[in-house]
Amino acid sequence: MIKKIILFLMCCSIGYCADSVKINDKEAFIVTDTDKIILANDLLDVNSEIERRLKYIIDDKVNNCYARLYKEWVTDGKLESLGVTSIPTKRDDVVALIVARPEYKNRVQRDAEEVIIWKKLLLD
Repeated sequence: MIKKIILFLMCCSIGYCADSVKINDKEAFIVTDTDKIILANDLLDVNSEIERRLKYIIDDKVNNCYARLYKEWVTDGKLESLGVTSIPTKRDDVVALIVARPEYKNRVQRDAEEVIIWKKLLLD
């Protein structure tokens, strides 16, 4: 079930209430009454524990994605090869610098480009 939450929460705004997790006003995950009873067997504050764990999952995913983005563009020298000589120290500024580049493509854009390439290879 945790994997489902991760998939729904990536790149979305998150709204959390006691009984469900909502993303863009759509319920992504529901904590049933039975779930709460089971959790209450071991946890002092079920809602706080669920919120803490969701925050950890999202923070971890964001940190891992940022590490890959930073490695590709900064550590591996992509920005340097494009003539960028000054890298900001703040994470938000690094991300803004990278995504402002015309060469930057997010996952959806890269995958769509790859499909086009494969189609062209198969049709030629």
